Amino acid sequence: MWSHAPTPVLSFVTTLHLAAFLLLSYRSAGPGRRLLLLPSVSFAILVWVLQVPAWLVAGLVAELVWVVACEKLLPAGAVASASDPAAAPAARQVAPAASKKAPASGGFVPARVLAVTDETPEIRTFRVERPAGFTFRPGQFLMVRVPVNGKDEARCYSISSAPEVTGYLEISVRRQGRVSGALHETVRAGGVLPIRGPGGDFVYPEERDVPLVLHAGGVGITPMISMLRHAVKAEPGRPATLLYTARTEEDVAFRDELVLLAKRSPGSGSSSR
Repeated sequence: MWSHAPTPVLSFVTTLHLAAFLLLSYRSAGPGRRLLLLPSVSFAILVWVLQVPAWLVAGLVAELVWVVACEKLLPAGAVASASDPAAAPAARQVAPAASKKAPASGGFVPARVLAVTDETPEIRTFRVERPAGFTFRPGQFLMVRVPVNGKDEARCYSISSAPEVTGYLEISVRRQGRVSGALHETVRAGGVLPIRGPGGDFVYPEERDVPLVLHAGGVGITPMISMLRHAVKAEPGRPATLLYTARTEEDVAFRDELVLLAKRSPGSGSSSR
């Protein structure tokens, strides 16, 4: 008789299927294309029905084949169908071919640093004054310029604040490498941080009738917390789930806020490991 896989393994495999679901959801705007999400949902459910290790492996292989097949059917940039009038406005808002090395704005703008807050022992949030007319979509990033050993260095960091907050912008940065280390060591409230942006096309999916599933690990929470904050403010009735993995409880960023959001937002929830 085949033995069942332990619950932690089942949870991990389910998380992988949900991650595939999230990936495909960004590729499947439009009523017809949403049918492409059904196999990923089925695979996630079958994990708990067919708990034998051999079936789990077979499900993961089938999921991988399905994702590759969908990538062939939905090439990069096909966010919405031009023949779908409802999806066209959202498609027009996505930055065309934006990249982290070339944000979609002009030069750097000096922004006054309003506050610096520790989220974890390694992750620190930098709040800067929001320039007049600055607009962005949840999930986009800023480029910042920091002097390192007498030379200006530029790096991109995801915006962690929500677009609805008009008075400031926030980036949450893990201390790793020369530039992020310099940010942690030298940037303080009252100083000035040159910023440029926004950029990036990894953005909040504007589909009100579809539940929102966010998956993040470690400092990867930064674009997701912006999306989650936006969802709570702009779409309070939309079910939202955050799957968040960290090494230890001490490494869970925005922990208190996540607990509060889960309590105050019906239909939303979070899971951390």
